[in-house]
Amino acid sequence: MAGAGKTTAIDIYDHHGRRAMIHAIARCRPARCKGTYIVACHARPVFRAVLLTLSLLCTTISIGGGVSGAVASAPARAGTAAVSPVEPGPLETVAGSGERGYEWGLDGDDEGGLATEAKLGEVSDVEVDHAGNLYIATASFYSTNGTSVHRVAPDGTISRVAGGRPSEAGVSHWDLTPDGLGRVSGVAVGPDGELYVADDRANQVVRVDPGGESTVVAGTREDGNAGDVGPATSAQLESPKDVAVGNSGELYVVDAGYIRRIDTDGIITTIAGTGLGEPSSGDGGPAVEATFTRPWDIEIDAAGNIYVNDLTWRNEDNEIPSHRIRRIDTDGIITTIAGGETCGHTGGGGPAADAELCDPSEIAVAADGTIYLDDPEYHQIRVISPDGTINRLPTYVHDLAALAIGPDGALYVGDGTLRQVHRIPLGEPGAAPDGRDTSAVAPDLWADADPHVATGVAGTGTDGSFGDGGPATDAQLSSASDLAVGPDGTVYVLDHDNDGWHWVRVRTIDPDGTITTVAGGGDQRGDSREPGPTWGDGQLATEQALGNVRGIDVAPDGTLFMADRGLRRVRSVSPAGLVSTVAGTGEIPEAGDVPWSGVAATHMVLGSPEDVAVAPDGSLYVSDSQRHQVFHIGRDGEVQVAAGIGTAGSSGDDGPATEAELDTPSDIDVGADGTLYIADGGNRIRAVGPDGVITTFAADVSLRGIRGLAVDDSGTVYSSEVGSIRKIGTDGTVTTIIDSRDLPFVLAADGVAFDGTGNLYFSQEHQVFVLPRVDEEVIPEEAEEEATGTPWPWAIIGVLVAAAGVAGYVLIRRRPGRFG
Repeated sequence: MAGAGKTTAIDIYDHHGRRAMIHAIARCRPARCKGTYIVACHARPVFRAVLLTLSLLCTTISIGGGVSGAVASAPARAGTAAVSPVEPGPLETVAGSGERGYEWGLDGDDEGGLATEAKLGEVSDVEVDHAGNLYIATASFYSTNGTSVHRVAPDGTISRVAGGRPSEAGVSHWDLTPDGLGRVSGVAVGPDGELYVADDRANQVVRVDPGGESTVVAGTREDGNAGDVGPATSAQLESPKDVAVGNSGELYVVDAGYIRRIDTDGIITTIAGTGLGEPSSGDGGPAVEATFTRPWDIEIDAAGNIYVNDLTWRNEDNEIPSHRIRRIDTDGIITTIAGGETCGHTGGGGPAADAELCDPSEIAVAADGTIYLDDPEYHQIRVISPDGTINRLPTYVHDLAALAIGPDGALYVGDGTLRQVHRIPLGEPGAAPDGRDTSAVAPDLWADADPHVATGVAGTGTDGSFGDGGPATDAQLSSASDLAVGPDGTVYVLDHDNDGWHWVRVRTIDPDGTITTVAGGGDQRGDSREPGPTWGDGQLATEQALGNVRGIDVAPDGTLFMADRGLRRVRSVSPAGLVSTVAGTGEIPEAGDVPWSGVAATHMVLGSPEDVAVAPDGSLYVSDSQRHQVFHIGRDGEVQVAAGIGTAGSSGDDGPATEAELDTPSDIDVGADGTLYIADGGNRIRAVGPDGVITTFAADVSLRGIRGLAVDDSGTVYSSEVGSIRKIGTDGTVTTIIDSRDLPFVLAADGVAFDGTGNLYFSQEHQVFVLPRVDEEVIPEEAEEEATGTPWPWAIIGVLVAAAGVAGYVLIRRRPGRFG
């Protein structure tokens, strides 16, 4: 027990199933020799000499040579560090304090303040110009608050550029601001820095010059669609929702069921659509002949293609469903590139044309043609790559209301009801954000260590959560309840304390012995109960307060997975430190729920996720003790039942695992051949082979409450229990390798994990130990005797003679008169 203060070493030697222990403590050395305690601390002097000599004899017999099965404290060793894949950076708030208010930027005294401290209205659109100025449109249904457009300069200061409070506040929510705006629904920036504003209440498009002067460029404030092929200022508009600037300076306006273009000479023309509230049609033909159900947002890419969201139209009499993204190419041909009539969230990792969307009202197009769109129901952002594949960003946004790409390639996101704007760095191809390097091969840190000699690698033995940034052996651990080892040899420790959310952390012990918190310990806590991302997703894991995490594992690329029983989710932490939701909605399962299979993992309802295990192919297994099942999550994010029918029991051996019963499955691990091992019912380990057949791998009443499970490359399983760590061979033979009877404390190893070089790590309350090369055979006693070079009979005789000499000396000292 390194750092405990008194204990300097604990050696355990395996002698035919029994052990001898030498527990060296300062000034007093109680010893146990093959089941017999010899205590020489408080005996009479004459007997103390004899007992100490016998203790020395027992020690000599026990030590006989470096043998396996020992536990000893030793300093941690050094190793290499590690690289993360390209991924979005952490979400950063760039504007809005989140407080309700609309006064910022409307009063002269407030101009020039920090944007992050501003009280904004509900965000309705965002745009970024080439100089890096961020424009934020805010609106309200309440006349006393009005509508505004704010500008956030690159230095982070905010000012108002258009709008404000209505000129006659309180009369009607149709009241216009002093500069004539009713409600800003969309904004766009021109090539010379001019701002175009779509106003769906005043039925106009207004241009605001860099100097602040505003000019109407389209609309008469009358509701209608007349005026084509004439001056845009004389034409009618019908609730324009958005505006975009083309590559030649022309304007495109989403106008009810139409897309209209305003040329640089001011002439307006309808280029797509035949009216509002019609089923979408016309794909593959001229856009001018196509119908839109309800166009909403519009974007232009670098090639001049036009992208439009086409959404569901509703009135009192009927509803026409549409959840589409449509493209009008430079030849005027219209095509649906994603979505259809069905509201859904399918298709991740596949063609966007086959995916289901649900009310994607916002869209942004990057310079490389990547399309970003919102999934408002599930608070996430979906991404269509230039090759047509659809995925999602691992980022939670409460109320997705606006998207825009900045000149730096970052994505700006408007959060409507939270009244904030966030920035998400997207990175460039080939770029790597700051994060843990996982490309290094795991070093064999214990190549020169004695096999089976347990070495303390973290913790002082006292309760706490301090010491980050320093040696792990000097740090405090609260409760090391689970372990995992990364591809570079980094040890991950689930440091769990039931006192509160702030005390659940995942900490890493780098190969050089430094301890660091990589997840948890922050003050941001959220528990949204719905599919998709949850609060904190897309942000730094160290800023979050974790739930009741029960199990962890690490993928080959360095991604950390956590089974969070408190949030009823599986979450991951990327090598760059960003947290995201992998599985679960957070909802409480209802009685009678059928087993989940064939759905997106983020849409499944987990009962009590206990542990996670990464398979050799990078897919993931999750045990659910409440559902009595183990689930498999493929690399495509789809979930399948791997084992269990959902009722508690132990039936089904030698048949399909999906037809077997499990009893509160807890810890799981996956072997190199893909075999899944399940701690089932507390005293049973079951195996599901690559063929899906389940068998009982080990069942024994002596397996006293399995707490941890780890399997090595050969298929040998190690289980930690109350009082011992056992080894179960491939033939099912159970062998104890550490037992509490051999220790000065009750062994309560919660977690066990293997590294890539055959070393077994185990946790013990406030400490973590390693057993190097635990798979090596124990040296036979006969071999030990030969190795000493001294025949054991002569050694025993010599020690007894020495004992007699010491005893005689003591007697003479106590009776001087009789001999002199």
